[in-house]
Amino acid sequence: MKTSISAALLPIVLMLFVLALTGCPPSSTGWVRLHGGDGSDYGYSVQQTTDGGYVFAGTTHSYGTFNGDLYLVKTNANGYISWYYTYGGFDFEHGYRVVQADDGGYVMAGTTSPGAGDVNACLVKVSATGAFEWDHTYGGEGDDLAMGLAKCSDGGYVLAGSTENSQDETYDIYLVKTDEFGAEEWSTQIDYGGYEMATSVVETPNGYAVCGERIAILGDEKIDSDLLLGYTERFCLVRTDASGNPKWMKEYGEFSAGMDLVRTADGGYIIAGASAGWLADPLEEDNGFAVKTDADGNLAWSLEYESPAERCWLRGVKQTSDGGYVFAGDQGNAVLLLRCDEDGVQEWSRRFGGTGSLRSEGAGVVESATGGYCVVGSQYNGSTDDWSMYTIKTDANGNTGLPLPVLWFP
Repeated sequence: MKTSISAALLPIVLMLFVLALTGCPPSSTGWVRLHGGDGSDYGYSVQQTTDGGYVFAGTTHSYGTFNGDLYLVKTNANGYISWYYTYGGFDFEHGYRVVQADDGGYVMAGTTSPGAGDVNACLVKVSATGAFEWDHTYGGEGDDLAMGLAKCSDGGYVLAGSTENSQDETYDIYLVKTDEFGAEEWSTQIDYGGYEMATSVVETPNGYAVCGERIAILGDEKIDSDLLLGYTERFCLVRTDASGNPKWMKEYGEFSAGMDLVRTADGGYIIAGASAGWLADPLEEDNGFAVKTDADGNLAWSLEYESPAERCWLRGVKQTSDGGYVFAGDQGNAVLLLRCDEDGVQEWSRRFGGTGSLRSEGAGVVESATGGYCVVGSQYNGSTDDWSMYTIKTDANGNTGLPLPVLWFP
């Protein structure tokens, strides 16, 4: 039987409603927001903006052409939406990464289908208020994907992804360097004889570094534990010169995939991803996996986050101001926020969402200028059978200060 709200609670409910409309935060250390419409909407990347707010990149099926468009959401510091922008044609598009440009605008990387059946990498620039400025596509025949993006010291951009190799029907790492207006300066295809896919890229002194995964068919490499399966799959870290020519490649883990890369304060790298469980045990789930290396890619330490009978992936990583690391991902049906110290020793972990008919996945994370962390991901609602962009702000210990109502905004 339904019960009415008591007179004592009514002023509190009215206060929360007014605060939501005015954009002022309730008295708490954090917030949780959902963005999107009647279709499915996904969040993959977050950056703090120079005005103290946040910008989130993802994909929308609620707005634009409804076939899947790049989706850019700008909020204030409290997570309330300032504007959103969509980009796409009649075929599908996916948005993956966003950076803030030197002029205060935003550049988003993703993939677009121009209508001929193939997929191209794309870069889109909007102003600080979300007005379209320019776009470019990259690639040729076959599929060319862009999942990584970094702003370069010369004002341009570098994209990383994968490109279809027409000779052996595999995929290779794809790098594109542009000027500040998105015009291509050069592109390169990096092939190590297997399937190579890049998911993240950073600028380095005199070059670039990309992470992702490399799948090698046996005969190229023979490892005893893989004889039953016939292939290996590992984190890969590739270092190039300033023109995109590869200098070295390192691999880590067993049956693992790298999803995000950060160049650390000591000149090394940290990669976040996942590692498959014991393949002979069908009940074993994937574990969150991260590696820290020196500047030459030599392993310093690795971290494995296990959750028995639950899948766990680490999809995003940032180095924190005190030298530690924070990871975003998912554990079971919930968003995972994980913190470790500079030596990879876990300090705490937090979970968000994933109750009842809800399923949540974390993707990107950033340390907030006001302290704490902001996470973006996606949440599935089984009652409505769709996804929403899911954003969370916590304090320095990963706490939101809730429970408070989850507020939905378009």
